[in-house]
Amino acid sequence: MRKDRSTSIEISENDKRHESYLNILDGIHSSILPGYDIKKILYNEAWFCLEMDRRKVWDAILHYIVFPPYRLDIDIANSDVVTFYVKNYRNDHDGYWKKILKDLGKHDEITVLSEKNRKEKLKDLSVVGVLKRLSWFIRFLIELSPISCKKDKYHLAIQLMLNKEILQQIEKMDLHPKIAMCFFDSAPYANLIMQYFKKIGAVTITNQHGQPVFRSLQFDRMNQSQILNFSCDYYLAKGRFTVKQFEKAGYEGNRIIPIGVVGDNGFGENVGHKDDIIGIYLDTPSFPGAKVNNLKMIEMVSRYAKEANYKYFIKTHPTDRSSRYKHFFKDPKCFGVYGSDKTLSETFSFTRIAIVHASSTYIDAYFHEVKCFKYVTNICFPIAREDDEFENIEELVKKINEWNEREEIDKRNYVKKVKKEYDYGWREGTVNTILEKLGGDL
Repeated sequence: MRKDRSTSIEISENDKRHESYLNILDGIHSSILPGYDIKKILYNEAWFCLEMDRRKVWDAILHYIVFPPYRLDIDIANSDVVTFYVKNYRNDHDGYWKKILKDLGKHDEITVLSEKNRKEKLKDLSVVGVLKRLSWFIRFLIELSPISCKKDKYHLAIQLMLNKEILQQIEKMDLHPKIAMCFFDSAPYANLIMQYFKKIGAVTITNQHGQPVFRSLQFDRMNQSQILNFSCDYYLAKGRFTVKQFEKAGYEGNRIIPIGVVGDNGFGENVGHKDDIIGIYLDTPSFPGAKVNNLKMIEMVSRYAKEANYKYFIKTHPTDRSSRYKHFFKDPKCFGVYGSDKTLSETFSFTRIAIVHASSTYIDAYFHEVKCFKYVTNICFPIAREDDEFENIEELVKKINEWNEREEIDKRNYVKKVKKEYDYGWREGTVNTILEKLGGDL
């Protein structure tokens, strides 16, 4: 058995600052957003502001007060169910949300769109709107005065201003749904809007985003925000593994409902029938030690590829820049560095073995019948089976060789076993059935 590394994690300076900001926000009662939990609204932003430079913050202030960076796409027919989604133009998120909505059936939709052309921006230009947003921004700055760092305070104030404007638009719709559902209730705008619908009497529901893992209340809170900032009444989980993570954090199990992977068409027959290609799936840059561990994974796979005649590619996290890794093209064994130009599903179609460190891609790989190994460091991210873990290149080589020697039927049975831990087993109409149960007779 591998030792529990959660007690050996060093709490970083950013962890400490994030915690101090959350404590400050917990005590702020806004006159512009009365009755709303400011800490929950800004939970993630209280981390993001730590990594932003002053120029970006000033650019956001000057631009967003004049031109709000979004518009609402609204499809309302007075249904008992309303959905709220912040479109972030990621194929994995947007595609999965569409599957959820299809399985839901009849509903109303509110979607926040962030891409606008010049004509749309000019159409939104209004002197009254500019003055209104400016007054909100100034008042939020005053309410956030306990935060001493000017750059961070300004970033948080501008985020509250944007949240307030979206809330105001939705309040004008005068909706009274029985159920309000979002994709991720710690995401920008979603937390506030779910708080709003809860205040007017709706049952609020959020869905699983990636694979949440409970690690600690003391560090890396932002990457655990799906658990630690869970704000809705209920959470629709993909599998029992997820339910256990929320229970570790102290949530009541009946609030976390396993429904399976929506749209999953079941197990295929593709295990092992692919070229000798290894995919390296990098951590999000915000994860502790990501820069070092990403490079270590690439180095180990590069060494193995040369010895075993494999090829490999690098897939960056959507929040990372693929240009950071372009120099690996110098390695003749590396044939690609992919960012948003390729989806996970597209890369899995030609991947025989996937390598991860602290990423829910471990689970995505198995859902696509791709064998996955997890690099284990002192970073506690207990997501993988011990059979799939390695700590050094010698162990990786040994485990790849052992896997390649297994019979195909044995490989398929192993993949089925892994998938069962993370996928409860979705059936068509599950989302609709669950919402009917939670909201009464709709």
